Amino acid sequence: MYELTLAHLTGTERERDMEADLRQRRILKASATARRVEAANAAVAAHAVPTPRPYPATGLRTVGS
Repeated sequence: MYELTLAHLTGTERERDMEADLRQRRILKASATARRVEAANAAVAAHAVPTPRPYPATGLRTVGS
């Protein structure tokens, strides 16, 4: 089987491959960053939402009492 190495590629093909690789790395980096931001926002939102009280707060009157 014939194995293609960088020595067999022309300068244009090499440049095209390097640009494609750089584009792919940027996409992966942006995707990872977006996932981290999304996870951080979810964590902040989870802590920001007040939990409902299982019983009324003391000193407050509720309807029907």
